[in-house]
Amino acid sequence: MIAKNNALIYGVADKIEFICSDFFKLVPRLKADLVYLSPPWGGVQYSEKPIYELSDIQPIDGFVSFTFN
Repeated sequence: MIAKNNALIYGVADKIEFICSDFFKLVPRLKADLVYLSPPWGGVQYSEKPIYELSDIQPIDGFVSFTFN
């Protein structure tokens, strides 16, 4: 995992817990100060769009992915 390697290089690995999981299974019990997601993207044609909207994220609409209670 590149992020874990970078955390080691910058001396912050002991301050980060890396969890590789299905976000939608994890979120109901997640307590965190920050969550970084690398969501599924909109396919190879995403770079051809003048504006890339959250709703373009596939297979789950980005608004669904990033709106949770």
